[in-house]
Amino acid sequence: MDTDDQIIRIHQQDLIYKIRKGDYTFILIQDSTNVAKELEISWLDQLRMHQNNSIKESNNSVSKNAGNQKKQDLFLDKVVHVITEHLDNHQLTVEDICTKLHISYMQFYRKLKGLTGKTPVQFIRKMRLLKGKQMLQMTELKISEVAYSIGFSDPNYFSRVFNKEFGLSPSDFRN
Repeated sequence: MDTDDQIIRIHQQDLIYKIRKGDYTFILIQDSTNVAKELEISWLDQLRMHQNNSIKESNNSVSKNAGNQKKQDLFLDKVVHVITEHLDNHQLTVEDICTKLHISYMQFYRKLKGLTGKTPVQFIRKMRLLKGKQMLQMTELKISEVAYSIGFSDPNYFSRVFNKEFGLSPSDFRN
């Protein structure tokens, strides 16, 4: 691992490896069954950097902001972990995530929106689309199989939102 790489422990049996490669950051989650899942989240790091730049300076800002940033990073890492763990579940709801994180819906909504600029539904969709993009690059699965495996119950909807997000249809992206 490079010096930029980090190992973050979310649960005792789970390890999350954060690996920086150029402009991209990859999260590798290795759970107790030794099944590894990768998720490209470079946009999440960009949001964090944007948020760091917009924090107002105060008298105690150095020590306060460093502690807050750690808490915010830990929160986002937990959110990413929970969503990644249930990415294939098309019935995953924001309430399910709140339950797993032991946080109220409104607190979760405000915190995630404040940190990422995205609503929880938008955040989940973005993670699914990034995983779908990665699967289209790395596998030969049909587009419908990719859509189902990342929690979309309708492949046509997956294609529409993929096109809206990345400017290409899934088939054009693959080619």
